[in-house]
Amino acid sequence: MGSVDLWCKGQQVLHSFNMYQGGQYVSSGDTVLQLEAGDKVWLQVSTGTSSLSTNSIFTGYLLFAV
Repeated sequence: MGSVDLWCKGQQVLHSFNMYQGGQYVSSGDTVLQLEAGDKVWLQVSTGTSSLSTNSIFTGYLLFAV
């Protein structure tokens, strides 16, 4: 099963929680980051790409401006 990691500023900040549910593999996770203008955040497949699909959703929310 594939795993997805969240990266920020060149460092891994989250490794996904993976499970099999309803006939599909599901990965999820959450974290809170303090970001500055220009910071880069991305998802990266880390292992087992054979079960991953292109159906992915990534959401982010601005909690407050610093």
